[in-house]
Amino acid sequence: MVVTRRVVSARVYQERSGWDMPSINPECCVAQCMLRFAQIPYVVAVADPGRNLPVVELIFAQGPSTICDGLGEFIRRMKDSGYDVDRQLTTVQKSEAAAFRSLVQDADLARILEWWIEKENFRLGLKSLLGEDYRFPMSEIYPRWRRSKVLQERRVAAEEDEISFLAEEAYGCLESRLGRRDWFFSEHPTTVDAFVFGYFGCASSGKIPEGKLSEMLSTGFPSLMELVKRIRERYFNTPSSANFVQPQAEPRKSKAPVRSPEEQQTWTVSMRYAAGMMITFFGYIYLQSEPGIEFIET
Repeated sequence: MVVTRRVVSARVYQERSGWDMPSINPECCVAQCMLRFAQIPYVVAVADPGRNLPVVELIFAQGPSTICDGLGEFIRRMKDSGYDVDRQLTTVQKSEAAAFRSLVQDADLARILEWWIEKENFRLGLKSLLGEDYRFPMSEIYPRWRRSKVLQERRVAAEEDEISFLAEEAYGCLESRLGRRDWFFSEHPTTVDAFVFGYFGCASSGKIPEGKLSEMLSTGFPSLMELVKRIRERYFNTPSSANFVQPQAEPRKSKAPVRSPEEQQTWTVSMRYAAGMMITFFGYIYLQSEPGIEFIET
């Protein structure tokens, strides 16, 4: 008999927000959803940029904790620890569930939308930040950027058509499979429900410009929207959910990014280099904007 170590709590490391972007990515949503399905308390911390999110640290009743780098490893570790939300499915249903998970991940609309939204927010943020007064190096960069603006807008329009096609194909299939049922399989949520909550939930709630894609994601898949709403109400907006996020006993150091000594050294050097570049840049601007003093002999 194989004795598995039981998970008693966890830490989920997610991205820091920026440019009005959501601070959580689809994979982190899936991980948190599965932890709530298994009723495992967890805390949320900020991840080190560049890691294979989500980074989930599983804390066991006995022995050292385990850091799962990526969604695949997290699901495998959860199963090894006895938390398999698909355990009640038949072999055929498990194969079907794997196919649906692949469908959600292959479409990966949330990642495409994240790129699109980030580009749009960067454009608006840059315009409001700089106004009409440009100094070097922006006086060289911004004109070239403006010349490519028309082409960029045309590409965005073409990408919207492509993304709309992917959404209609992928999420339309999931919409038909779910129908009017509460869950995709049996009477309990499975990994497919968690994946739809993470990926479709992020895609449908993003700040998408008004258009064909926005209308499709908000009204074109009512069953999937109900599923996301059902999971949020049952597992995230209940009185007991207060026990899951940021317990008061959690030390402050748990919010620090997960870094190895080599990664910490690289991060420190990078921050010092970035600080030096910023000081040089603003120093140059300040010196260029100094008022000239002209002495006139009388």
